[in-house]
Amino acid sequence: MGASFLIWFAVLVVIGVLVWMIAGFAGMATPFNRRPRGEEPEGPTVRYRVPEGQDPVAVTTALAHEGFQPELDYAGGTDRIVVVPCPHGEEDREHVRAAIATAGTALQDSVPEPRPVRFLDEPAA
Repeated sequence: MGASFLIWFAVLVVIGVLVWMIAGFAGMATPFNRRPRGEEPEGPTVRYRVPEGQDPVAVTTALAHEGFQPELDYAGGTDRIVVVPCPHGEEDREHVRAAIATAGTALQDSVPEPRPVRFLDEPAA
């Protein structure tokens, strides 16, 4: 009886550890704040289309370091749109622009020269 109990206990411990690991990896698979389709954040926001060749993680990380809570919205296609709530309006908008302008193309990049940033609600230059 003792050996049987130990075997079942060991099996339960292994199963518990596997479930814990799977749950942890599932949480890591979604590094962005993503909202359900059709649900918009409250208040003013800016939307930025991440250009091809730039990692959206670099943009969202730069924004998070500045205290914003960016969300990634794939807009139902291949466009990668970063949506940033701006509770302070125009002041936040320019702060977001500056953070994106200096974000690298990947997390490992050094800080590049600032580049122009155009939000989706602004006319093309």
